[in-house]
Amino acid sequence: MSEGWNNRLRSLVNHHHLTVWTILEALQADAAEAATTVLKQAVGALPRKAIARATAQHAQRLRNLRQEFVAGHRSMQDSCAQLGTRFV
Repeated sequence: MSEGWNNRLRSLVNHHHLTVWTILEALQADAAEAATTVLKQAVGALPRKAIARATAQHAQRLRNLRQEFVAGHRSMQDSCAQLGTRFV
């Protein structure tokens, strides 16, 4: 977690020779952005995280296999075999 924060701070500052004022301005900008994110989350205004098409298709295939198994259209052995052939 701290490594991610350090990388974010480095990208905010974007200077090779830092001064105290540059770091303070970057910290203020980061705090303002964090406060905005917290407020957006509190009111439910954060955008949904993008999901890759392949991930969405994979999840849909898993749901379909599960539904077919639960409905009795597939046996456990067949479901496991389909998992091995579809997702490799």
